[in-house]
Amino acid sequence: MRDSGLFLKELEEKLLGFVLRLLRFKRNAFFEKVQERKYSSERSVRSERVIARLTACRQLGLDPPNANEGGYK
Repeated sequence: MRDSGLFLKELEEKLLGFVLRLLRFKRNAFFEKVQERKYSSERSVRSERVIARLTACRQLGLDPPNANEGGYK
């Protein structure tokens, strides 16, 4: 038979390993979510700039830049 102290120590090590893996997983998921929000925010800012340029061109009666290329980049 195994010593109960040794069994508990092994169990504790396995549990600690599991908890650490879980925390790493949660951390990675959190940072992925932060990155997604960052990219989404950057796209929104670019879209707002494009709309502002188009609006200004229309108000001034100018052709929008890149009109013959199919849009902004």
